[in-house]
Amino acid sequence: MKFSMVKLNEGKGFNGESGVFTCPLDGVYYFVVNASVYGRGHCAIYKNGEKIASLYHANSGDDRCTQVASMSSVLKLSKKDEVWIQVFGSRYDILATEDNDTVFTGFLLG
Repeated sequence: MKFSMVKLNEGKGFNGESGVFTCPLDGVYYFVVNASVYGRGHCAIYKNGEKIASLYHANSGDDRCTQVASMSSVLKLSKKDEVWIQVFGSRYDILATEDNDTVFTGFLLG
């Protein structure tokens, strides 16, 4: 998942154009995804090509509206490890608009 806006990038580990966080320092990191979903959304946190956590959210019916689905994980990372969000399916409705944010956050715990 790519992000057009990166609000904070201490250590310069996150590349918004590719959507990949490359670990600058060994340590334990916390990652969370808050995804705005209209319809169906399916995505996962990956570390070096291995699926760590995933979410699937279905929002249907006549009063369908945007809802937020979340997932998080604590990961032990080494320098140069890569973490990213992968979106699945031929039809997915994870979005970001002026009124609905989809956010990927990560930080070093220690």
